[in-house]
Amino acid sequence: PFRQFIEEELRYENLRTALRLKKYDTGPEEIREQMTGQKTFDLIDEVINAENLEEAINAVNQSDETEGVQEDQLENLEHALETQRLRKALRMLHIEPLGITSILGYIVAKIIEVKNLRMLIRAKETKIQNLETIRKNLVMA
Repeated sequence: PFRQFIEEELRYENLRTALRLKKYDTGPEEIREQMTGQKTFDLIDEVINAENLEEAINAVNQSDETEGVQEDQLENLEHALETQRLRKALRMLHIEPLGITSILGYIVAKIIEVKNLRMLIRAKETKIQNLETIRKNLVMA
């Protein structure tokens, strides 16, 4: 479970990085240089080799790895992937309660909680009053 957890975290970070770089029409070799770890996964290779961002997003939407994520914009896709990441982390808390994976799952949940708090603070600073916009941007499992 520990190795699987680490691989999933690497996969998530690499997928997010590849999608963001694809948004700026970065070439495949440049994207590969930015990947963390030596092992790449099929989905990440598809995203890297996609012609454009739209094709990369379609590859993610059609993948079995992303458990039904269906988004057509990068921001919404990243949010859906982050929500999926939180759900997996919370699941790890219950699978092996006394193992290292539960600690790592807790840390991932706390990282997401801090991101949510930062987003709420920014919304308050910029005086965003639309509660629907705020709710849409919070990552909750």
